[in-house]
Amino acid sequence: MGKKEHALFKKAFTESKLDQDIIRAVSSYLKGAINFTLNTGSSPKEWMEALLSHGEKLLTESTSEDRLQGDWIQQVIRYVNENYMNDIGIGQIASEFRVTPNYFSSLFHKKHGITFVKFLTETRMLNAKELLLKNPTIKVQQVAENVGYFGSRHFTKLFVEYFDCYPSKLNKKNDWIHISTTGQ
Repeated sequence: MGKKEHALFKKAFTESKLDQDIIRAVSSYLKGAINFTLNTGSSPKEWMEALLSHGEKLLTESTSEDRLQGDWIQQVIRYVNENYMNDIGIGQIASEFRVTPNYFSSLFHKKHGITFVKFLTETRMLNAKELLLKNPTIKVQQVAENVGYFGSRHFTKLFVEYFDCYPSKLNKKNDWIHISTTGQ
């Protein structure tokens, strides 16, 4: 908030006669937006002082919050690595970490360098490839379900984009490599 906005905000709170509906609405907004509780028994001048003090506190905490964000991203990565096979998405994980989906998405991209959706897809594809290589007889539909996809069509399309071959061909490539290296 700039100086002009601050002055107008202060003027509105100190000079205007506020009704209880406005006070409740502003209080609710401040509680949700910045976790600030408006003491309804105080005067508007006391509200401004408390609000300014709370704002300064938030600014000093933001530097320590930046350090925590790295830990937070690591928790998300760990969560994805442990749950990639489930139906997970931005909204569900954002809720789990008590942030908005937009904030989660933006922060993840900023801190990790790729979007969350790309990270989740990449994690699933790498695990699918590993599963296919370990179990040459496994069905593509079963691999798709084991890594979090309900249909093999979408899974196959993504797999081809990532590895430039069909999942069913990877098994055959693996068999051929195995046969040629063992001399059979």
